[in-house]
Amino acid sequence: MNKYNCSSFEELRDKLRSKDRLPKMSAVISNPNNQLRTTILHTLIQHGLCDSGGRVYNTIGAPIDDKLAFTSRYVIGMAFENLVKPSYITEKIYEAFLAGCIPFYYGDENVILEFNPRSFLRLNPTNHETIMSSLQDAVSLLSDKDRIDKMSIEDPISGYRSENLIRNGKSILKEFIMNVVESK
Repeated sequence: MNKYNCSSFEELRDKLRSKDRLPKMSAVISNPNNQLRTTILHTLIQHGLCDSGGRVYNTIGAPIDDKLAFTSRYVIGMAFENLVKPSYITEKIYEAFLAGCIPFYYGDENVILEFNPRSFLRLNPTNHETIMSSLQDAVSLLSDKDRIDKMSIEDPISGYRSENLIRNGKSILKEFIMNVVESK
């Protein structure tokens, strides 16, 4: 957050949130090994619904330098994990929230314990029908200003497990390090 001269999740989110977001999805994907993610990205790009700034299906010419600044220009930010397994939630959904867009998440189903499920979309990969339904939901959101506004004002962390780590992350890390140092 120092790069952006901000001291909190909320401050950075407010600073990055663009008022005139593009009614599209953004993606920054560099690892092509997740077949479902790659197929979805390719399909969204073919239909003009997504811009990609990563190495996979890059549509902007070169990989982006600032993922948060790039993502902040869009209504939805793809937050698809490289692999799906229990308790594996990486920075992807967090970065989309920081950028002030609505994350479209694919990964651990327990993400709803960490983040407010009213503040993001989830890809349900149960079968072809649920994948298509999840994609239709994301695409329809792009043109639904009322729903975008409603989801955007939802606090993604208040009352969820991630809140303490996000709001107090530096102090938690500092306490941990001090405990280790003091115990020696």
